[in-house]
Amino acid sequence: MRWVLILGFVCTLLAACATADGNDSKDESEKVKNQFMDEVADQLKQGDLAKYVSTELEVEDVENILRGDTTHFGFKLTGKLNKEFESLTEREQYELLKEFDSKAFIKTFDEDHIDYSCEVDSITLSDPSDTFEVSRATSFIIMKNEHYFSPTPTATAYKVLDEVDDSEIYSYMKDQYDKLTDSGKSYDPQYHDPVVAEKAADKFNMTAEEAAEIYVNFQIRKE
Repeated sequence: MRWVLILGFVCTLLAACATADGNDSKDESEKVKNQFMDEVADQLKQGDLAKYVSTELEVEDVENILRGDTTHFGFKLTGKLNKEFESLTEREQYELLKEFDSKAFIKTFDEDHIDYSCEVDSITLSDPSDTFEVSRATSFIIMKNEHYFSPTPTATAYKVLDEVDDSEIYSYMKDQYDKLTDSGKSYDPQYHDPVVAEKAADKFNMTAEEAAEIYVNFQIRKE
């Protein structure tokens, strides 16, 4: 009887500790998420896009992934744009939305010896007429009303496309990706995307931004 009582006490104690640890972990995760959203809001205020965002960014969903010893949170955010944004040219809209292509929207935390990483995977913003989705999960892409959004190509881009077929540029960049990432096994978009774009820019006498646009456009057409 004595051993039964002792065993029961130990089980109760362990269960209580497990519950407490679980609650502590959940509280810590929420603290990290809130800290990250505060930093996202601060970062947004520093750019020109802030004057066109009429509401605070809201969290639509958070994906929780364990990467080694690090707990990673991928955020999907939503917000509203004002009428002033609607009146801008496509080039102006595009340049403003590019503010989200920043490492400032990636953050690591070390809370009570637990590693966390947070990143904005996508942002959906709507003005009275259109919906824009900025995706950062793999590579930086802007969609407008569910179609790939890119401003009118510059004169340089037209000149390049007249002289070189875009499939040649795409093939070159695809080959560089395969070489640098061991056919995608070690692909890191934050590092490899700008490196490959710069290589293509040097080879085909264009800007890295134009090279990246051609690559993404061709990739979408293939799909």
